[in-house]
Amino acid sequence: SNWRPSRAAMQGPETGTVAALLAQARASGVDRLDAQCLLAHALGRERGWVIAHGDAPVDAVASATIERLIARRAAGEPLAYLVGEREFHGLTLVVTPDVLVPRPDTETLVDWALECLTGPLAGVAAPRVADLGTGSGLAREADTREHLADLAVRSDLGGVGVFLPEVL
Repeated sequence: SNWRPSRAAMQGPETGTVAALLAQARASGVDRLDAQCLLAHALGRERGWVIAHGDAPVDAVASATIERLIARRAAGEPLAYLVGEREFHGLTLVVTPDVLVPRPDTETLVDWALECLTGPLAGVAAPRVADLGTGSGLAREADTREHLADLAVRSDLGGVGVFLPEVL
């Protein structure tokens, strides 16, 4: 015979839809963007797919995973920790609770450093960039990647990022 089980039946018993899980997230206090990102992550899909396929069935295993992620996000755990990555200045960073989640303020700092390196410090041969006390060293990584600085120094000694034109 030509009978084949549906995709949802092959994945396990259906417990809901994408739209129902998004509504559950909103009812739990999770904002729409975070909820869409959590579902996309758990389903192995792009966020655009989640937006366009609200009626798509979600199997019991994926639903349980998504419900746990929603509860953790509703309790205040950062989205980056839940999905394991964060985009920062064109870089996709692996993020765990062992590192600080990149903040928009850090991108502003990198932008300022790049302006300095291409402006007032442009005439300095191979300026060194020190990324002090920022946790993951991502500001240094973004500076090095974009500016191709000769050397970048990182230290978790505490303090703020310092950009010096002289040898450290």
